[in-house]
Amino acid sequence: MSLILLGMLPTVARSQVIPDASLPENTSVQLQGETFRVEGGSQVGDNLFHSFESFSIPTGSEVWFNQDTAVANIISRITGASLSEIDGNIRANGTAHVFLINPNGIVFGPNAQLNVGGSFLATTATGLKFTDGTFFSTSQSDLPLLTVHLPNQIVFEGNTQPIAVQGIGNTTILAGEVFSPINVNRNGINLQGNPDQTFALIGGDLSFQGGLITTSAGKIELGAVESGLVEFDLAQPGWEVDYQAVTAFKNVELSESSVIDVLDGSINIRAQDITLADGSVLITQQQSPSSSGDIHIQAAGTIDISGINQITPTFILSETFTEGTGNSILLEAQQLKVRLGGGVVSRTFSGAPAGSIDVRISETVEVIDALGIFSPSSIASQSLGSGSAGNVRVTTTDLSIINGGQIASSTFGPGSTGAVQINASESILIQGVTEGAPDLGSLLGTNSLGVFAAGNAGPTTLSTKKLRVLDGGIISTSTQAAGSGGPLKITASEFIEIRGRAPAASSPSSVGASSAPAAREFLPDPSLDPLDFLTGDSGTVEITTPQLIVNDGAELSAANQGTGNAGRLRIDAAQIKIDTDARISTETASGEGGDIQVNSQGLTLRNGGSLTTSAGGSGNGGDIEINSPLIVAIPSENSDIRASALEGSGGNIRITSEAVVGIAPQNTPTNESDITASSELGVDGTVQINSPAQDSEVQVLLSTHDETISALDLAKADCRPGTISPNQFTLEERRNWLADPTEFLTPPTALIDLPDPVSVDSVSTQPAAETAQPLPTQIVAPTPLQEANRWQVNEAGQIVLVAQSLAQAQPLPDCQKLQDLQQSHALN
Repeated sequence: MSLILLGMLPTVARSQVIPDASLPENTSVQLQGETFRVEGGSQVGDNLFHSFESFSIPTGSEVWFNQDTAVANIISRITGASLSEIDGNIRANGTAHVFLINPNGIVFGPNAQLNVGGSFLATTATGLKFTDGTFFSTSQSDLPLLTVHLPNQIVFEGNTQPIAVQGIGNTTILAGEVFSPINVNRNGINLQGNPDQTFALIGGDLSFQGGLITTSAGKIELGAVESGLVEFDLAQPGWEVDYQAVTAFKNVELSESSVIDVLDGSINIRAQDITLADGSVLITQQQSPSSSGDIHIQAAGTIDISGINQITPTFILSETFTEGTGNSILLEAQQLKVRLGGGVVSRTFSGAPAGSIDVRISETVEVIDALGIFSPSSIASQSLGSGSAGNVRVTTTDLSIINGGQIASSTFGPGSTGAVQINASESILIQGVTEGAPDLGSLLGTNSLGVFAAGNAGPTTLSTKKLRVLDGGIISTSTQAAGSGGPLKITASEFIEIRGRAPAASSPSSVGASSAPAAREFLPDPSLDPLDFLTGDSGTVEITTPQLIVNDGAELSAANQGTGNAGRLRIDAAQIKIDTDARISTETASGEGGDIQVNSQGLTLRNGGSLTTSAGGSGNGGDIEINSPLIVAIPSENSDIRASALEGSGGNIRITSEAVVGIAPQNTPTNESDITASSELGVDGTVQINSPAQDSEVQVLLSTHDETISALDLAKADCRPGTISPNQFTLEERRNWLADPTEFLTPPTALIDLPDPVSVDSVSTQPAAETAQPLPTQIVAPTPLQEANRWQVNEAGQIVLVAQSLAQAQPLPDCQKLQDLQQSHALN
């Protein structure tokens, strides 16, 4: 029985290219060996029309359109009820464009081939319209009107059938190198478009199961349409396909290592949902300096890029090998998911810049779940040559980078990185680390990686309402070589939260600019010492937000652990809280320390939180400038403001504040909450604390050992209209708060020996450079009893409250200012 079946197959195959009798001049088909020779048909001007009852090409067979070479367009329709199964070759004379229309569906098998001189369109539409309105339909029973005009519309009337491309899978990586170009196995080619022409599949659902479509210096167009009109212009390069008149879309899916491959050309895909999986790749490779093109993928719903095969991640990829400019990538959708090692990547191996990546997503972008160190889920541009990496821009509502995902522009060679720009109208979440690599956190930023990466890291800019960096997540502009780190600028209109560490690891959540020696895996010889290679300066960091929270061991920093200098850190935030061993810092191993500038309405340091600059080696410590009406810490919690150095000079600290509470200047760090400017072997820096309420410098330092008193409680002044004069207050023994200014000092409060848990440590008028260690304070009421309206320092260095004329004493803090401060600001 098997021999009989095998003998019958050629007969079955030969019966599958069958013309009908629906044209003024009908198509004829002659079988010559394994070739179906198609002749005749109705020619009108440059258009040649064919009509078939069925059209399928068996394995090893060929359909040859043997037309006059003057024909520009071969337009073939199938009027019967069977789909087209094409597992052989389609050939045409000359440079004619070939159109194949079968509303029942089209399947290209693993042996399908295309050998035409012009462009090729396969569609499951109802028919084609022409520029004069003529409609060549697959459902007409009478003789159709034929025209000399060009086709310009593909008509879909609903219930559109699919197009499938089947194959055996086609990708590998040269020499097994992670950073090598993709090598497309073109020995297993399915469908190859003609150079400088368009290969188009426009139908219902488009599925690729290990299939390959490739073209050189041309365009691949994929459209999945349910209903409506697709317009195109044959006179324009790439046909200028337009989907604006489509009323409903279908889906595109690539699986089993399918490949859409263009050399020196472009790819355009339009669908409802677009899915790439199992190591499938959409790739453009630029090998000609004069070529241009891009990848444009637009989904009405979701773009989903996920997974790897045994060798290759699932990619949307642009590669550049010559001079010129790399092909750009544009993604548009409601949602974008890049997961399980999938990637959207542009990279250059030459002196030309890599293409830019532009992601425009109306709802959510998710870059999640890396599969190991070398398979991050990523949206990234890379330089592996002397050209720069491309810019990466993401515009969306909500962005999530989780469990080792990355959005980055990076260089591994002499080229610089591009810029990274994120605009998320609602939120950005960067959380977690790569499974099995707890030090490799989810990443957003620009990076110069490896000892030979001499290029500079570009800028990173973020704009959103809410930014969260959690559990080992990272925002960074960094360098590991001689190139400089890029600037980092973040604007969040509601809050920024940087919190925690990677689970079961020491890696903190971090935001900042850094420079550090390359990891040993990036060295050409593992025996080399990374510290022997020079590193560039780290970049600057600018933060603008109403509320900044750095908590639970997290870091906001500009650091340099190599040979360069630290960057500058500037923070503009109404409220800042640094809590539970978190820190805001600049530091260097040997270079100059970076400066920190803080502009805030309230700064709180709790539970070992710190704001510091430091410099190792001979570098000088960075300066700290804080402008905040209220600065609050708890003395016993060892929360510090510190500018330090090893051999160089300690940095200078300048604070402008109405009230500095619970933290005191010291000559050297202690186990209490301190403000210090010191050098271990060099010259100490200075600490200067100024109050804008008066000409002289004022410190107000309050110890709250066991009971937390908020800065607003301390500032409470109630300042009701009455008989009092300006600049009056009392300290009440029962809570040691600034009390109602209408009250007088009574005998029990005239001399206060404050017990625990609350005590006043010091109030000093000395210039910052001369500030001594905190001294016990007594508050003495004058006799006869009257309202204290001034303070002064007595011979013992103690602070006393007195009733004197304006000329005899220093003024107390302005009550009206304290009231305004209470009404307009709140600290957590």
